Amino acid sequence: MNDRLRIVPSSATQPLAFELYFAGAKPAEIHEESPAGGVVNYFHGQDRAAWIARVPLYRRIRYQDIYPGTDLIFHGNGSRLEYDFELGPGRDPGHLQIRK
Repeated sequence: MNDRLRIVPSSATQPLAFELYFAGAKPAEIHEESPAGGVVNYFHGQDRAAWIARVPLYRRIRYQDIYPGTDLIFHGNGSRLEYDFELGPGRDPGHLQIRK
């Protein structure tokens, strides 16, 4: 992750993507947590080389250390996507810089 993350809903009822900007964030290690036990396929257009198949689903995805001592965690809540920050001991949440 650089300083921007693009979210694209898979639902036809919510076709608009949005982006979150995390000013000053550093590239993060991504850790998949809590496998959901399924896969999805993205077959868009006629070019089979651009198709993406059998992408595993997870209940939680962790972006580790986007800021020093701070992880970003995405998780589902019913049909909604939510995110939380997990701050290490002594970390001040004032260093988080989020824009849409």
